[in-house]
Amino acid sequence: MRKSDKGFTLLEVLISFSIVILLTAFILPAFTLLLVERKNNTAQHAANVLLQEKMHEYMLNRAVTEEKDVINGVEYVVSWDEVSISIEWTDLLGRKKRKGRTISEY
Repeated sequence: MRKSDKGFTLLEVLISFSIVILLTAFILPAFTLLLVERKNNTAQHAANVLLQEKMHEYMLNRAVTEEKDVINGVEYVVSWDEVSISIEWTDLLGRKKRKGRTISEY
């Protein structure tokens, strides 16, 4: 290459391009997982709020029913027995989640 030539060689461009592709290959899945976990945290918060609402309803009405609610595309199943209430849902990664409380805790 002559001293008067300006610019990058093909090898320099290919190495730079390879580095960008490798970084993208590692960062993109981590970013996607981060977004999914954020949505799962939102679903868990909605489950906590729904559980509190159902406990409050129970304390006011003493009604015991099993209900299904859909919030933001996630189906929550609220179930009762004599001493506890629980809520179940499936997160975006397919994991079954369950949260429960005894009625005396409320």
